[in-house]
Amino acid sequence: MNIKEGRQLNSDENSLSVIDYLKTIGIIDSGDTYPSIPNSNDEYTPTNVTFLPTSDCNLNCIYCYANSGIKSKYSTIDIAKSALDFIFNNAKEKKVSRVQIGFLGGGEPFLAWSFIHEVLRYARCKADQIGVSTYFTGVTNGMLSKEQVIWLTQNFQYLNISLDGMKEIQDIHRPTRDHKNSYETVINTIGTLNDAGFRYAIRSTISSVSIDQMAPITEFFVYTLRASKIHFEPLFACGRCRTTAKLTPDPKLFAANFKQCLNVVQSTDTELFCSSVRLDSLTSTFCGALGENFYITPEGYVTSCTEVSSIDESLSDMFFIGKYDEQSNSFVFWNDKRNYLANRTVFNMNSCSKCIAKWHCAGGCPVKAAYKGDIFNSSQLDNCKIARELTEFHIRAFATHKELSFPRISTKRIAQ
Repeated sequence: MNIKEGRQLNSDENSLSVIDYLKTIGIIDSGDTYPSIPNSNDEYTPTNVTFLPTSDCNLNCIYCYANSGIKSKYSTIDIAKSALDFIFNNAKEKKVSRVQIGFLGGGEPFLAWSFIHEVLRYARCKADQIGVSTYFTGVTNGMLSKEQVIWLTQNFQYLNISLDGMKEIQDIHRPTRDHKNSYETVINTIGTLNDAGFRYAIRSTISSVSIDQMAPITEFFVYTLRASKIHFEPLFACGRCRTTAKLTPDPKLFAANFKQCLNVVQSTDTELFCSSVRLDSLTSTFCGALGENFYITPEGYVTSCTEVSSIDESLSDMFFIGKYDEQSNSFVFWNDKRNYLANRTVFNMNSCSKCIAKWHCAGGCPVKAAYKGDIFNSSQLDNCKIARELTEFHIRAFATHKELSFPRISTKRIAQ
């Protein structure tokens, strides 16, 4: 309240800790120190790669952004080896100690099971040659056999599991392609991960169907599934559900229910997050989609965002930044597109100029803004409303000593 009304602040230990925290994240006494502007002329030398191995999928989610399973495309190992040669050469030149390799969709990545085995073998061989470690991650719908899950716990370091809630919600949101239920299989996958003590997060899409169940979903994830990380995102109408807004949740309701979810996890060790709420970072750009990511589609295109995974998609001309060339067995990159994306910073977004979340949200998701018609204007997005509401809520909570844990500050994003 003292901060809010401009009065002199107390010097007790609790007040000083809040003041130090608000200074750290730039809310007070920030002076002229701002996150730096990315240099669009920087050489493109990624040391991490993410493969989108297939557009095929064994689920038929009602909101799928990629409309997966319509065309079943699979990547080839030649494309993968070229990508791995590229990042490991960069890692050697830049003297990094670890290379991260991820797998996600598109479709369900682990349907390309033999491809993933080959990638791991080749990557480990390259890592041994230059003396670096590897870190394997994946995003999965959880429709895996127990044998597959055990193999993943032995060979991967981290997974994101898509699960939208209790049985009635999951089976509405995420049915199988043959119109059966997916809940039991995903729950079994999570149980096997828990038995192995494996690190994972549960990622849930919140729709108008589940918006009023966010707190019970959180309780279920925490107390029944023993999840240590929960990631909630509001459904965005694109892909399979683009023609209807009926599934899109009200942003005010999402923010209100997210606050209730924070109360659920407060006395636990579970981390709850949403991409619209990022007080743990100071940045001028939202994510690596702005020309930094090295994501490989099944056809060998380089996309900077997983939500644009096919050349047939309307936004591919904007977010595809390169392509595998069979003749040279290497990748060619389109720097003009990288440069265009790199200019998408809050410095170039007038709608962000006076926003309380400016240096944390940093303009929000560029793909969602592009879907709405203007990559440099996120003010029309529901996520923008959510970011403003929840950022202010967190700051007021810290300033009034409410029992909310202070998030860790990440400075690595400042230079993005």
